[in-house]
Parts: sequence; C-alpha cells; structure tokens
Amino acid sequence: MVCTSAARAGVQNLLKSLSVEFAPDIRVNSVVVGLIESGQWERRFAARPDQSVGRDAWFSQLARDKHIPLGRLGAAEEVARAIVFLGAPASAYTTGATLEISGGLSRHF
Repeated sequence: MVCTSAARAGVQNLLKSLSVEFAPDIRVNSVVVGLIESGQWERRFAARPDQSVGRDAWFSQLARDKHIPLGRLGAAEEVARAIVFLGAPASAYTTGATLEISGGLSRHF
C-alpha cells in the first residue's frame, strides 16, 4: 500500500497544480471510485465457492468484508452522476477538487 498511497498522493498534487495552471479556461477535477458493482464482481459471484449463497447476501457480505461504511457496493450510475455534475454548469466554480464515490471506504481507513 505504500507505493500505491504515494502514487495516489502524487496524482492528487498533479491535479491541484494543473487546476491552477489551466484556470480559468479549463477546470481540472478528479473522481475517485470505490468498489462498484461490475462485470468483475459478477464473475467473482458466479465463481463463488458456496453456490447456496444468493447474490444479495454475497454482495452484502463482500461490503462487510471490505469495511464499506455505507454497507454496499456502488452502482455505475452513481459514478456517472458525479462525472455529469463535474461537466455541468452546477460545478462551474469547481476546480482542483476530488470527488470520492466510495461509500465512505477511503475515509474509513
């Protein structure tokens, strides 16, 4: 995690620098995505060792195992809405920001 943490911090500092360099013509923001229900998790569900566990129970247990404070994986639509917000007039005064769409996971640790 040390290397990943250092790299992420570097990217966030780059974001801040670019937001200053390109302002006011271009806004620079980022979206940090947590665990999202996707094909990857569907494949892992299909390959689960205990086939008697249903989808909802399996995903709920996964969220608990990953210590996601909101208790579930995110939906792709939730990430998409954050991206749409950053491209919309409602965020016209937003630059250098990081939106975390993670169910609180990154703030938990």
